Amino acid sequence: MATAFIDESRKEFASRSVYILGAVVFADDATLAHGREAMRSLLLPGEPKVHWYGAVDGYRNDIMSVVTGLDAMFVTVWHEILGGESDERSRRLALALLAYELQQLGVVTAVLESRQPRLDQRDLDIFRSGPVSAGSTRIRATHVRGRDEPLLWISDALCGAEGDRLVFNDRTYISLLSDSHYTVSTRNVDAP
Repeated sequence: MATAFIDESRKEFASRSVYILGAVVFADDATLAHGREAMRSLLLPGEPKVHWYGAVDGYRNDIMSVVTGLDAMFVTVWHEILGGESDERSRRLALALLAYELQQLGVVTAVLESRQPRLDQRDLDIFRSGPVSAGSTRIRATHVRGRDEPLLWISDALCGAEGDRLVFNDRTYISLLSDSHYTVSTRNVDAP
């Protein structure tokens, strides 16, 4: 009963802008529990959650040291934002592709970081209305607040590390996940 935890990021530098969705996939409840405990151990005093953005390299090293020790699969989907394209359109395209990729991995439940009710509903609509690949079942999706689910903090770090690779060509952190990570771009996929 694989479960995915999904977060997003938008990275831009100079003329390049990308929208990234990251998912960490756990195969069972035991690996979920271990992941939550490991991420809680990284909380800084007074902080409600572990967050990649603004973290210094030393803290990023600590985060990735914990993340690489987890028994999980890591998937990123990214969309190159073209002039005039909204973040919501970018998210829709990336999330539809991510839902497909997660089906291929046998994910049955997806947990996304909540944004606001109207936007959360748009996400749920993608999971409810998207195609179901042969031999797969429709993924049940739900939203939770980021500070309430430590496994979303992993997806946040995944998006940050992938964004560094895509925008700055900095593979420092994403390369640590090379054996258990893959990335897909919406570039070669027809828009739903």
